[in-house]
Parts: sequence; C-alpha cells; structure tokens
Amino acid sequence: VPFSPLPDIAAWLTGDLATQRVRLPIPAGLESGRANWQITCPDGAAITDPNTLYWIDGRPTLLSPNLNLQYDANIDLNGYRWWVQQSDLHLALQWSAKNDIERDYKFFVHLVNEDGEIVRQHDGLHCDWTCPSSQWSAGQTIADEIRLPLIGLPPGEYTLAVGLYDVATGQRPAVRDSAGELIPDAYYRFDDTLLIPIDQ
Repeated sequence: VPFSPLPDIAAWLTGDLATQRVRLPIPAGLESGRANWQITCPDGAAITDPNTLYWIDGRPTLLSPNLNLQYDANIDLNGYRWWVQQSDLHLALQWSAKNDIERDYKFFVHLVNEDGEIVRQHDGLHCDWTCPSSQWSAGQTIADEIRLPLIGLPPGEYTLAVGLYDVATGQRPAVRDSAGELIPDAYYRFDDTLLIPIDQ
C-alpha cells in the first residue's frame, strides 16, 4: 500500500517525533498463517518490523516477536500482545501444540505491582473454556484473549506474568525460555511495563 510522507518534513528539527497511521486491508479468505510488516523507503531500503501478524480462522492478531516459551516440552507460548482500552487491560496470547496433549491445563495471567504482589488475575481454560488442552493435536495453534480491569489500582509500574497449571493436580509444568533455560517457579514475567499515571 503506497502512502505519502508526513507533511512539513522540511520544517523538522533534530529530535522531532512524528507518527503516521497507515491502514492495510487483509483480504478475506486467507488461510491461517503469519506475516511481518515491511516498509520500503523512497531510496529502496526496506525495514521489517519484528512483530508478527498471525491470522487464525480469519481473525488477525498482532503479537510480540518470537517469545517461544516451552511448557512441559509439548506446548509453546509463541507470542503475546497487550493493550489498554478505556479502563481495561486486554491481553492476547498465542499457543501451539508440539504434540497431542493428554492433560487439561488452565492458564493464568497475573498483573503484578512493583512489590511483587498480584493485584489482578485471570484463571481459565483456553478459548474461553471451549477448547481444553486435552483436545489439542500436534501442530494446532490456539489463541486466547482476556481482559483485566484496572479501575482502583494505585499509580505505579506493573508487569504481567503468564503460566499454566494442571487442572487435576494444580502443579505447574516446567517452563523454558527460547534459549532452553529453565524459568524459576514456572512463572514467566514479561519484560513490558504498564505504567498507571496519577490521573487515570
């Protein structure tokens, strides 16, 4: 999709920041897959954004680059995306099954304050309780989206943590990062920080 450069470029000064919103329609009927954004500059240089656009059954989701957490050697958390809409924090997660899954896992999301306290949380089965992990087959991709209310939280910095636990035993499966390192307590906290200002 071609688009015009931002106006008044000749008046820009060092340190100026400008943004431009570009709308790119996704054709109907695409098979499930993934793609990356690429912008080609007038001089021919191409810039590829590391974030990945996935579409599953016709529904697109933009996720962070290559998270690749491995749960119990059978389930990968490929990526995530969060955004704030009005007074709610929304989080999209994308999982994939490396093998057929025999157990039912619940996933949990914690919103954690600077003192490490859990101030909001969500626990549930995948796909809003409609696709338990015991029904997943090898190669399947699963998308979750949850909402956490932010009203009433004091100003400060918050982070998100995501994990799984066995419905029958309550035990968390081991989690490894993309380098194969074991994550302590099977409890992964994203690097992103949510800042809640004084005036919400």
